[in-house]
Amino acid sequence: MNARTPFSAIVLTSLFTALGVSTSANADHEHQAKLLDDKQAPTVIYPSSTATGDKDQFAVTVKDDAGIQSVTLFYRKPNSSQFMTTRMKRVGESNSYITDLGKHNGLDFNILAVDLAGNSRVIRGKSGEAIASADSKH
Repeated sequence: MNARTPFSAIVLTSLFTALGVSTSANADHEHQAKLLDDKQAPTVIYPSSTATGDKDQFAVTVKDDAGIQSVTLFYRKPNSSQFMTTRMKRVGESNSYITDLGKHNGLDFNILAVDLAGNSRVIRGKSGEAIASADSKH
């Protein structure tokens, strides 16, 4: 502001700045309160209903009102005793998560989905078999 700025403009600018900070802080508090109230684990659906069609990609759909923190795939190839781990990537703004595994027929897998409130769900299955987690409070 220059030397000619009226006092009322300075007061209004300060007030708007203060209100902007207050509004931002209130939104943060509301979001935190929503997360504290969230007791619902994410819903996990395999195979993903919005899969890309790429047969080398392993895809799942994960939904949660609070948002998703992470989706991790633990998988074991046929005739193997050791599980491998990979973090799945979100496809744009969708509810689909993918990872490239190459050919993955007959994989045993566990999918761990964690929402922003810390609720988690694990589903177990074999690639090619449809699975959907049941909604339940945790």
